[in-house]
Amino acid sequence: MSKQKGVNLRDQLKALKNKLVTLESDFTTQLIEVSQKAEKWYKRDEEVSNVLKIDNPTISLNIGGQVFQTKLETLLQIKDTLFYRLILAKQLDLKREIFIDRHYQNFQYIISYLRNKKLNTTNFTTKQMDELYEEAQFYEVTELTDLLDEEKREITFIKFEFSGQYSTAGTNKLEDINNFEDRTQMKGICANSPGWITFELNREVEFDEIEIGGWKGNSGVWASSNGSGSQILTSTDKTTWVNVGTIPADYANIIKKTKVTNSKARWVKLQGTGYVGVGYFRIMKK
Repeated sequence: MSKQKGVNLRDQLKALKNKLVTLESDFTTQLIEVSQKAEKWYKRDEEVSNVLKIDNPTISLNIGGQVFQTKLETLLQIKDTLFYRLILAKQLDLKREIFIDRHYQNFQYIISYLRNKKLNTTNFTTKQMDELYEEAQFYEVTELTDLLDEEKREITFIKFEFSGQYSTAGTNKLEDINNFEDRTQMKGICANSPGWITFELNREVEFDEIEIGGWKGNSGVWASSNGSGSQILTSTDKTTWVNVGTIPADYANIIKKTKVTNSKARWVKLQGTGYVGVGYFRIMKK
């Protein structure tokens, strides 16, 4: 081995050693931080328990002129919210009505989430989701903002109707259409002629693009091109429909990103004069 190569190898080993020392130091720091957080939460939990042992009164909250009443235990249900911190810091007079200068419209959902740690957003519009997100940020309910972030990321289907199954074509299961990771187009919904498939979305959304592909499960039963040129319709009430585009002719063998007219919708319908089928269908959020 040449002298130069020996020097380079020593330098590399030295750099590697320094990197390992840095990683070990970072890991030790992280362990200390985790331990400190655990100790902090233990003390907080103990403090909450002591507060509730003394009393669990009904609290009156005046949110922008609308009065809501709840138990103290509810306001302490989730750690590190605005209420949680103010109450433990003894910055609120719990015997008097507490006024908060915010709009009351979405506060019912904040209280409900504090109480049950659940929220059904099925009937929420995009605007309502955004407004509730803003309120959850104000009240520092991080669990709720995380949930809303997750809900806003994905548009799913909660129900479908169609003109009837054709032979053995398609699995005709909603969970297969909602499985956006499966892009094989081997599962899907196939409707008898004259075909139509109506999907109900998990909330009203605004979009101008879809991903769509034909069903390729059994070419002996179904031509994957079935549905090409069919109308794409949207509706907010399932009564009035707007034609926003057509299924592309080349969607048969490959999933196509397809632009449609910008639309707000709670229902999307694929409608044709012949057979209509999809092996993959996804609404792309704006």
